Amino acid sequence: MTSETTMRETAAEPPSAPQFVDAAARRKTIELDYPVAYEGRTYTRIHLQRMTVREVADFIESIVGKDEIRFPLFRDDDGAHIPDAVLDGLDSDDRDVIDKAAVDFLPRRFRGVTEIASEPQVGDTIAQS
Repeated sequence: MTSETTMRETAAEPPSAPQFVDAAARRKTIELDYPVAYEGRTYTRIHLQRMTVREVADFIESIVGKDEIRFPLFRDDDGAHIPDAVLDGLDSDDRDVIDKAAVDFLPRRFRGVTEIASEPQVGDTIAQS
């Protein structure tokens, strides 16, 4: 009986998650030249975090039918996702640095998508306002 009880208890425990051998290689920190404050918190840096297979699948499912997408790469010091309002409120130069660095953190299958969407193409013009 004891071995049956132990087997049932062991089976009920969730398996441990795999751990990356070099987790630091999957993360990069960008110091902001122009920190921003939002909802009582000051953001002085943005961390980029590579996505796992599960995060890619969840992301793809979350963007179905949406006009605008933002890859979930941007994290705060605690590892939480940076709010869209903070990313939208960054100084343009800080955002350019983050976006350029973020390309290296995207899964390869998405890298061409960002170039098409974010970079002006040869012959594009910018209208004066």
